[in-house]
Amino acid sequence: METHWFVEMFTHPSNIPMWFKYGVTIIFWAVVGIGIDRLLMRRKTQQLR
Repeated sequence: METHWFVEMFTHPSNIPMWFKYGVTIIFWAVVGIGIDRLLMRRKTQQLR
């Protein structure tokens, strides 16, 4: 069976260090939270006008 080129570019998740997974998870959710906060603040300021 032939593997595709994009499969060879990635590693198995078990080979990634746990501290890196935690760090990426925390950063991801921090960015999502900041985005939601800005969206809600923008809507709030538009309602006050």
